[in-house]
Amino acid sequence: LVALGIDGFRIDAAKHMRAEELGEILTQLRSRVEEDPYIYQEVIDPGTEAITKTEFYDMGDVHEFEYGRIVSESFLGINGRAIAQLETLGESWGLMPADKAVVFIDNHDKQRGHGGGGNYLTHKDRELYELANVFMLAYPYGYPQVMSSYPFTDTEAGPPATETGKTLPVFDDEGATCGDRWVCEHRWDTIAPMVTWRNDADGTPLNHWWSNGADQIAFGRGDRGFVIINRNDQPLTQTFQTALPFGRYCNLLTEEPCTEVLTVDDAGSLTATVEGMRAIALSQVAISNP
Repeated sequence: LVALGIDGFRIDAAKHMRAEELGEILTQLRSRVEEDPYIYQEVIDPGTEAITKTEFYDMGDVHEFEYGRIVSESFLGINGRAIAQLETLGESWGLMPADKAVVFIDNHDKQRGHGGGGNYLTHKDRELYELANVFMLAYPYGYPQVMSSYPFTDTEAGPPATETGKTLPVFDDEGATCGDRWVCEHRWDTIAPMVTWRNDADGTPLNHWWSNGADQIAFGRGDRGFVIINRNDQPLTQTFQTALPFGRYCNLLTEEPCTEVLTVDDAGSLTATVEGMRAIALSQVAISNP
């Protein structure tokens, strides 16, 4: 598979294999190829079981299942959580080191209440799910994984298929079937642009965190980007300090490109109004010409 151009592998149910034996298999794989393939492993570790995620760090990255639960509960406002608390999200919360963590808001198991269950947002919670993904893709922790789904009512149901069991394509003669037989979260106009945002901000530190102490937050990533997330039903109008250079910036999270333009002054100050249950994302990859 590596010879055919495969760059990496997800090891399903890695926790059900002896870590030492899995390590031996991967050592043999790496000895036979020129470039090490990217490896990440499914290890469900809520902190209460005999097998722990730490056993698998030497082999590659590991799914951090607790991340999606914590972020989802924060956006849901349950179990004493609020998004204003997320400023310090990371190892101090009991999560694994950021350079080992593959994070997500939901996955195929958590959508269905499988894999130990828990409180996880999904595409069925459209507005909250969008905001949680904006946060995940903006916040500097872990390696984010974006979900792409199909709708279901039966948790055991397979993907959209013909009567003979052949999976239906996302595209047909009339174009993409997103919103019909496929959900296509990765194409949503609040998620896809944030992938570009994150790639540009990669390696930059968190700065200029702001919150109202509850359900409205904002933060920057170095001088590359700035996000504002309003989980409240009411509009938020506020002046924020950023590290962005002077200029006019497009809000990446609009249905049509650059239909909302915001100005950062020469002191890095930004005044913005964010509608209820919405977010704004500014980046140096989307500067508006005067």
